[in-house]
Amino acid sequence: MPQARKEAVRQFACLFLNDKVPNHKEILAIKGVGPWTLDYLKMRGERNPDVYLEGDLIVRKMAQLYPVEPAQAAPWRSYLTLQLWQLSNQQKEV
Repeated sequence: MPQARKEAVRQFACLFLNDKVPNHKEILAIKGVGPWTLDYLKMRGERNPDVYLEGDLIVRKMAQLYPVEPAQAAPWRSYLTLQLWQLSNQQKEV
């Protein structure tokens, strides 16, 4: 693992010291953490059902192949993201 990534993970872990739950602004302040990472954390870590990872390369590719309207999937856009990833995996298997 690159040193910069190790440092980002260390800083992320430090945000949770003393049972403190960091806010999104604090997470984004970590070098190496951007909007995609924060959205992924919201979707997986916070179990937010309404996160569409529009910046994700696979999501963008699959959304071009299978035209989707993310707004129509609200408040369940996380499931749309997961389905687009699954479609990509299925295409690789064929």
